[in-house]
Amino acid sequence: MGDKGGKKNKDKKLKQKVSKQAKQMQQKKDRQPKTEEKL
Repeated sequence: MGDKGGKKNKDKKLKQKVSKQAKQMQQKKDRQPKTEEKL
C-alpha cells in the first residue's frame, strides 16, 4: 500500500511538471503573435 501511495505522489508531481511545461509553451505561442503584430 505504501508503494501505491508513492506512485500516486509521483504521478501528481509528473502532472504538475507537464502542466507547467504546457503553460510555458502556451506563453511562448501567445508572445509570438504579439511581436508580429507590432511589426
